[in-house]
Amino acid sequence: MTRDEMAAADRPTILVVDDDPHVLASLIDELSEQYGVTPAADGEAALEALERQHFDAVVSDVRMPGISGVEVIRRAFELDRDIVRILLTGYSDDAARVAAATPGGAYKLGKPWGEEFGIVLRRALEQRQAAIRSRDELMFERTVREQTEQAISRLSKMAAVGTLVAGVAHELRSPLACLTANLQALPQVAVQLDPLLERLQVGLESATPDGVDFIAALRARWREDAPAAAAQEIKQIGADCLDSTHRLQEIVDGLRTYSAPARRARYRAVELERCVARAVRLVASEYKRGVTFRTAVTPGLGGVIGHEGEIIQVLVNLMLNAVQAMGGRGTIDVRVRCTEKNVLLEVEDSGPGVPEDARARLFQPFFTTKPDALGNGLGLWLSREIAVRHGGDLRCVARPPPGALFVMELPISRDGDDDDGNGNGDG
Repeated sequence: MTRDEMAAADRPTILVVDDDPHVLASLIDELSEQYGVTPAADGEAALEALERQHFDAVVSDVRMPGISGVEVIRRAFELDRDIVRILLTGYSDDAARVAAATPGGAYKLGKPWGEEFGIVLRRALEQRQAAIRSRDELMFERTVREQTEQAISRLSKMAAVGTLVAGVAHELRSPLACLTANLQALPQVAVQLDPLLERLQVGLESATPDGVDFIAALRARWREDAPAAAAQEIKQIGADCLDSTHRLQEIVDGLRTYSAPARRARYRAVELERCVARAVRLVASEYKRGVTFRTAVTPGLGGVIGHEGEIIQVLVNLMLNAVQAMGGRGTIDVRVRCTEKNVLLEVEDSGPGVPEDARARLFQPFFTTKPDALGNGLGLWLSREIAVRHGGDLRCVARPPPGALFVMELPISRDGDDDDGNGNGDG
C-alpha cells in the first residue's frame, strides 16, 4: 500500500446522497480533499451503500423521489448508532425538523450551504471519535474489572481449597499416628508368643503316649508364659486400628460433604460416653507413657443429636493440643456434664495454660502458638466449626494458669426430636 493509499484509508468516510447531479458533484468536490466520499444518486442507492459499507457520516438531501433523506438517516442510525447524520434542505420540512430536534438526532442545514457545513461536519466527526474512544475505554476498564474479579474469585476458591486440604491433612495426622504406633507395637507383642510356640513344638515332639500328662504340662506352661495377655493386647491394638480407620473414613466423608453439601451425613442420637472412651483410647495409644487420662461422665445425660465421628474428632483435637502444651507429660481430664439446656464436654490439662493475649485469637484460622512443625493453626478453628454445625459452641475458659480448660457445648435434643438427621439439621 502506498503512502497516499494509507492516508486515504485513515480518512473518515462520507456517504453523500442527492438526486440533483450538480449538488452531488459540488458535495463531492468540497469533501473529497479531506474525506473518503461515496456518492449516491437517490435514497435506494444510499441504502444499498449503507448495507454494503461502513461510513463515519452520511450527508443527504431531504426531498428525493422514492426514499427520502429522513428515511436514509434513520436506516443509517439503525446500522450504526455512532454515525454522523446531516440533512441538507432548502425547504421547511416537518420531517427534517423533527429528525433534527430529537436528542442525539441529525444535523439540519440549509441549501445553499456555507462555511457552517464544513465546521459542523468536522466537529461532529471529532465528537463521534471521542465518544467511541470513551466507550472503548469504558469497555476496556469493564473487561479488566471483570477479569480481576474472576481472578480474585479463583484465588478465593483456591484459598478455600488450600484451607480445606490443610484441614484434612491436620485431621488425618492423628488417626495415622495411632495406626503407625499400633502397627509398630504389633510385632513387639507378637514376639512375646514366640517362646510359647517354641515350647509347644518341643512338647509335641517329646510328648509321651499318656496324653493327660502332656495336656497338664501344656496348661502349666500356658499359665507360666501368660500368652493370653499378649493375645488380648493384640486384640486391643486391632480394635484401635479399626477405630482409626473409621476416623479416616469419616474425614474423607467430611471432605465429600464440603464439596457436595447435599450429601452431608445425617445426624443421629449420640452416646457421649462412647465418644469419650473412643477419643481417649485413640490419644492414649500414643501418649500413655507420659500422660494420665481421667474421665468422668455424669449418669443420665440428656440426649444429643449429632455426628459421633465429628464429636470424637473435636475431643481428640483438644487432647492432642493438651498433650503438646504439656510437653508429653501431665494429666488430662475429660468430663461430660449437663446444664438445663446443654451438655458440656470439658477437656482440662495440667499444662502452662493459655495466655490472655492468645485466647482471643485461638479460633482464628491459621493462628497457632506451636512451632511450625507441630501445628498449622486449623485444629481449633475446625473444632469450633463442628461445634457450631451441631448448634453449639466451643470456647476456652478464661482462668489463671496453670492448666487450660476447653468446653464444647452441645444442645440437649428436645422431646420429639428424631434421630434421622432432622433434629439439628444436616451436618
